[in-house]
Amino acid sequence: MHIARSRRQINRNHDNYWFAQSMARYLKRDVSIEKALRWSRLPEKTFNDLLGHGGVSP
Repeated sequence: MHIARSRRQINRNHDNYWFAQSMARYLKRDVSIEKALRWSRLPEKTFNDLLGHGGVSP
């Protein structure tokens, strides 16, 4: 998220920023990716984009 924030693609005033934060919390608790996406309400495309910034392919 740091890279996406520095590129001004996501910021703290946008809902997706907070959705991504909650997604990370769910994943740290060993919740499946599908459930974490559903519960956090983060769009799958945004999740995939953030993975791309981290150098991880979806």
